[in-house]
Amino acid sequence: MSKYFYSPTVGIDVSADFSMVAILTPNGDIYKKPFKVKHDVDGFNHLLKEIKKVEKEFNMKTATFMESTGVYHLSLFHFLIQNELEVFVINPLITNSNKNKDIRKVKNDKKDAINIAKLGKFEDIKAYSSFDISVFTLKSLCRDYYKLVDTRSVYKKKLSADLRVIFPGYNKVFSDLTGITSLDILKSYSAPESIINAPKDDVLKLLAKSSRKNMDLCKKTYNKLINAAENATIIGIQSPCFSIKILGIISIIESLNEQIDILLAHIKKMVKGDDLSDNFKQNIKLLMSIPGVGFLTAKFKSRNRIILVDL
Repeated sequence: MSKYFYSPTVGIDVSADFSMVAILTPNGDIYKKPFKVKHDVDGFNHLLKEIKKVEKEFNMKTATFMESTGVYHLSLFHFLIQNELEVFVINPLITNSNKNKDIRKVKNDKKDAINIAKLGKFEDIKAYSSFDISVFTLKSLCRDYYKLVDTRSVYKKKLSADLRVIFPGYNKVFSDLTGITSLDILKSYSAPESIINAPKDDVLKLLAKSSRKNMDLCKKTYNKLINAAENATIIGIQSPCFSIKILGIISIIESLNEQIDILLAHIKKMVKGDDLSDNFKQNIKLLMSIPGVGFLTAKFKSRNRIILVDL
């Protein structure tokens, strides 16, 4: 039995732009007809007013329950917590399991709000009731970081595929096609003919500047590059469009690199800063001590729930 069995209970079925709210009296009856709340200041204040009215009438604190819905519930959850209400977020697996007991299995916002209120009131369920802005921000940054890394991987594959068409053999010259040296060469000489026709000293200077290797190693790379370029003029498909495409892909990759570096710098700054608790940081260090778990893959258990931090 839930510890809120004797309390007025609020159930909120959250959508993107509005929520449906149901309120149960201490004995479990529906206090009033479920009502809609828009996700704006007026809507949130109206809900707060209704909850305060219930607390005053029964002279008891309410307990509010809502389902986790990605980002849609966060602003309302944060608003109610800031107004010192007891608010709990339920795992959607729990609410979905409860819905499956209903033969109808039809989406009904009003009924869903009532069911959520009943879950919170009568069932002994696990739910969380805290919102750490710093942790939320960190998780958001990490998700963005991984999305950008995945996007960059797509464009790296595109670059590799196009080079196999216009410049077969180039991938054997540079172990990392998207490394600084390789990208600098491609930006200056995007077609095999341009490398062949370029003054040797110019190419060598570019190799030396980008790779920071001695001239002997640069000459070896130059010879491999010229050999690949000469072969490409025979077996490659020459088209100005491919050169333009390669330059466009390189521009995207470099832009993604910049954004990824910025995000990673912010993530590291947050972890080293004062906004996160010492316990949080200690958990990260402990997890990083596990073989195979690094800074960007740590996750930890806190307050009886698993939080994916994606550090």
